[in-house]
Amino acid sequence: MKFITGKQTLTNALMLVGKGITTSSISALSHYLFDINDGVLNIVTTNLQLLFSKKIKVEANGGFKICVPGSILNLIKDLPDQPLIFDIQGNILTISTPTGKYSLPTEPGEDFPLGKFTETGSLDINSGDLLEAMYKTGFAASLDELRPAFTGVYFEFEEDGLRLTGTNTYILSTFKTPIKATADKLIVPRKAILALQGVKMPEDNIKLLTGENGIEFHIDDTFFIRTRVIDEKFPDYKSILPNTFPDRLKVSPNDIISVAKRFLQLTVKESQDIFFDLGEKVYVAGENKKFNIKVEENINATYEGDALRIYFRAENLINCLGKFDSDVYMFFSSPNLACAICETPEYNKDKLMVIVPVIF
Repeated sequence: MKFITGKQTLTNALMLVGKGITTSSISALSHYLFDINDGVLNIVTTNLQLLFSKKIKVEANGGFKICVPGSILNLIKDLPDQPLIFDIQGNILTISTPTGKYSLPTEPGEDFPLGKFTETGSLDINSGDLLEAMYKTGFAASLDELRPAFTGVYFEFEEDGLRLTGTNTYILSTFKTPIKATADKLIVPRKAILALQGVKMPEDNIKLLTGENGIEFHIDDTFFIRTRVIDEKFPDYKSILPNTFPDRLKVSPNDIISVAKRFLQLTVKESQDIFFDLGEKVYVAGENKKFNIKVEENINATYEGDALRIYFRAENLINCLGKFDSDVYMFFSSPNLACAICETPEYNKDKLMVIVPVIF
């Protein structure tokens, strides 16, 4: 069994799906699945949670499936840009070029864990809207595997748009897009969100296929990413969002981020809280009394409300405010209650971030 393809075309495909290669006791997970049918090579990888699939056209005689070691990528990348001839005899794959031959072992394609996916619905969504929503919410998902419901982004298909929400209980970010569709609510793992953010998206729509226990993001007709969804109940975050905030601060995110970073450069891990002193003047400060460390800066901001001192974890502020490119509005009500961040002067529950303060 033979097939022929170009070096660069194959390299690009292997790199695109290579994120699914993983080291595991299941040998097939460290391999690419090569599945050839009707002159199309489908290259698949999976880590059992994510599955990547990319199709390229090849010259082939017949169809077959084999598992090829992940190390093939380094070999192909090192070869000159020229046609490559692949010949499979038994469990040995030989790659021939005009100047050499390279052989490596394979495993049966039937051993590859493709998993089952039963489509229950499909919809087209604007890639730009989806990327923005994932960028604004994915970072807030938790890394704590002991609380699986928090380790993903919640997709809510509402009548007037698609809402994405992520939270680790210390910060929450929710972002509603104008994408209108009908589908079941589901939690997409954080790792899938990161994988999608690393893919070059088309300027128009992509297709989303929902299934009983998974979801597929079809970037185009040749490439898709499938992920398992998290089978947990997402917390009822809407019930804890305040309806009003009496105090408001208009500020440049970079001004606060700069103070926070300067404090973190000086302090120790056990003391990384910074505080706002809000009044006629606005101060952002961090203090470690044990080591006589203090950073305090008067920043250019506009505050409307009662005098207030409120503490936050510096890292949480940096992570949230780093997602904005222009001035933001921070809404406060009490030193012990959460602060909301919006891009608009009005408190907007459809596009906001929430940070829980540090309470002493």
